[in-house]
Amino acid sequence: MRVLVTGAAGYFASQIIPALLADDRIDGVVATDREPLTLQAPKLRFAQRDLERDDPADLLASCEAVIHLAFRVERRPGEDTRAINVDAHQRFLREAALASEVL
Repeated sequence: MRVLVTGAAGYFASQIIPALLADDRIDGVVATDREPLTLQAPKLRFAQRDLERDDPADLLASCEAVIHLAFRVERRPGEDTRAINVDAHQRFLREAALASEVL
């Protein structure tokens, strides 16, 4: 099984991704975040994406499961946290639902 993890550079993902990589039932982990990821492993592929702007369809198509952890807690100057935490989340879930219909 291949698992997509969004918000891969965040704290929660930093605890979950190593566990996934250590699990023999997991063939691979596709990690995505708008921030760079420092973790490297043979079963890990990183795709730097901003889910607020970038289409996740290709990532979803390559995975059988999703752990969606992308969110913003602290607001940066000029950021619209609703656009990040609500609008992008809803768009991602719509895309995931479409991808699951294709499976």
